[in-house]
Amino acid sequence: MLGNACTFSALQGEYIAFSQYPILEGKADLVAFTGRSRMTIVIAEIKGADFNFLTKDGSISSEINFAAQQIRSRFQAIESNYEYFRRRFHEVRKEVEEGATKYGSFLGPSCP
Repeated sequence: MLGNACTFSALQGEYIAFSQYPILEGKADLVAFTGRSRMTIVIAEIKGADFNFLTKDGSISSEINFAAQQIRSRFQAIESNYEYFRRRFHEVRKEVEEGATKYGSFLGPSCP
C-alpha cells in the first residue's frame, strides 16, 4: 500500500511533447505543452540511469546537480523573458497543431 507518500502523474488531455526544445542558449531534453489557452509547460532534463542519486558520502550526484542547474537556468530564462516565451510557446503550439514538425514534436492523443 502506497498511502499518501507517493503521487503519480501523467499528462492528461491535450499535450504536445518536444525533444531538444531550444530555450535561449541551451536546449531542454524534454518539454511538454499541456492545454491551450492556459498551457502548462513541463521541462525535463534526462540523464543516464547508470549512476546513484547519492554519492558514497551522501551528497547528491553531480549528474543530478547538473540536471537541476539546467532546469533552473531554463526556468530563469523563461521567467526573465516571459512575454517573449509566452507568445513563442503559443506560436509553436499552433504550428505543430497545423501539421508542422518542430523540435521532434509529438501530438498527444487528444490534439486535433
